[in-house]
Amino acid sequence: FDFALALSPQPLARLLVAFSGARQRVCAGRAPFYLRHFFHQQVTDLLVDPHEAAQDFAVISKAFHLSPEVPRMWFASSRMNEHGLLVEPQKYCVIHPGAARREQILEIDKWVVVAKELVASGMVERVVVSAGQGSEERLMAEALCGLIGPVAQSTQGRLSFSQLAKLIQDARLFLGTDSAILQLASAVRTPVVGVYGPSDYNRTRPWGTLSRVVRIDTTSFEGEDRADYLARLDRAMARITPQQIIRAADEVVRLSHP
Repeated sequence: FDFALALSPQPLARLLVAFSGARQRVCAGRAPFYLRHFFHQQVTDLLVDPHEAAQDFAVISKAFHLSPEVPRMWFASSRMNEHGLLVEPQKYCVIHPGAARREQILEIDKWVVVAKELVASGMVERVVVSAGQGSEERLMAEALCGLIGPVAQSTQGRLSFSQLAKLIQDARLFLGTDSAILQLASAVRTPVVGVYGPSDYNRTRPWGTLSRVVRIDTTSFEGEDRADYLARLDRAMARITPQQIIRAADEVVRLSHP
């Protein structure tokens, strides 16, 4: 390799880059003393937006001498593939209810209320429920479609990332919890409603697209016992209401289609 960059401060990332043999080895932050002589550059002045995109770009811009202005995320149209679903562009929304962690998943009955209201209000005509390849996500998507009714259909976990990008790009609106698919929606410039419970909102909020976020404050109270704090985080998604999500969706749609 010519360049190897450890964008994450995680020890494994730094270790892999340190012993990569690349001609130029760069890491975010100060490496531990026993690895410092393996790195050609340590980027320590990361006084930028805490979002992962901004943090990563700060390291890249230093390594490659780029403009410090952080660009939007971008997914090239040339890399998108047709998804094959029978939906009309701008007439549907995509809901992605899955997440990497169980505590980040919103209750399915709340998504049902949201989806039915979006259709009843005329914001969209159809609802596409996105699912990954895992059996739990596919079952959740099928159950959600069954409760919403005939206007809903599931991707059944069959779409590749490039097909999903095309599906979301043509949607009027994307709604989902903290996940990689929410970031994909931001990259294809689709208006986003993000639902955040026990997540680091500042690091993973929608980036570079019209968006609204429904979230619960996850900062700890002064003197709060850690066990109480963790228990409160576990209940975070339960405190979010369908009405909050609907209001956010209505605002995003009005702003994107004045």
